[in-house]
Amino acid sequence: MTGFGDRAFWSGRRVFVTGGAGFIGSRLVESLVDLEASVTVAVHPELTETPSRLLDIADRIRIRQVELGSETALLPHLAGIDVVLHLAGKTGPGVLLSSQNQARMLYENLRPFLSVLEASRRAGVGRFLVCSSACIYPRDAHNPISEDDGFMGMPEPANEGYGMAKRYQEYAGAQYARDYGMHVAIARLFNTYGPGDHFDARASHVIPALIGKALEATDTIEVWGTGEATRSFLYLDDCVRGLIAVAERAPAAVPINIGPAGSTTIRELAGLIARCCGKPHLKLKFDTSKPEGQVFRSADISRAERLLGFRPAVTLEEGLRRTLAWREKELFQRQVGV
Repeated sequence: MTGFGDRAFWSGRRVFVTGGAGFIGSRLVESLVDLEASVTVAVHPELTETPSRLLDIADRIRIRQVELGSETALLPHLAGIDVVLHLAGKTGPGVLLSSQNQARMLYENLRPFLSVLEASRRAGVGRFLVCSSACIYPRDAHNPISEDDGFMGMPEPANEGYGMAKRYQEYAGAQYARDYGMHVAIARLFNTYGPGDHFDARASHVIPALIGKALEATDTIEVWGTGEATRSFLYLDDCVRGLIAVAERAPAAVPINIGPAGSTTIRELAGLIARCCGKPHLKLKFDTSKPEGQVFRSADISRAERLLGFRPAVTLEEGLRRTLAWREKELFQRQVGV
């Protein structure tokens, strides 16, 4: 799959996006605008300025301040909407802080979702996207992980609260599809990275964290865990292509993995990042006192290939180079005050 979607499907469609000012959501909104959709982005009620990620397309979309936890507040904004894409949520400030805030991760992801879903039903929205996560899978899931393992056991303990919230979202979406006839599509995203990611060392995920360390390092990069954990890393543009494909063509209430085929160990990832930074000499120091999450996790994407014709186009090395180039440009602009 090379394009970002079917223009004939999206052109003129009225689309409501939650989380549209975020890392993934803003790139999705850009793509929908390019497909000629009529896009409304929900932002926090207290936000008084245009979100920075949406500045370049602000004159081509509608930005509405709305409390996602209130069905009453949502209903006026959903009148006449054809498609709701729900990306809003707390993704967790890295594996350590996420593991220490399980209740908050559960509450802050599940509560607004249920209000958006119910308000969408009341407003007569016909198509709804649940943006789920590979964090729903249990630690002992078979690898590569197929969608059939999504409700086996408990989610990986380090992300259990977040994973359970995503399970409940999928369950609720499937029941709304069955009971009310809504077309609820479900995308399970694997680890997404790319330009615009969060690089704050206190809250970043593994790729931006390692890029930040590599850019600053002269001799050694500290890596959390043993380095032997595996992940499937999905470049941002491929993630957006997958979300659009699921929203367009996925059967109702059928979860679909969106990720790359194969996986990479964290050790391999750190070495590749060092080389992309032009520092192949950097040594890796593993801190096994820090959590590393699920030991093995790779995506079975056969369902996405069969039902959607979806397969990621960007290799991990190419995606890392694009992300690194963006980060270096951003740091330079900060230095010169642009």
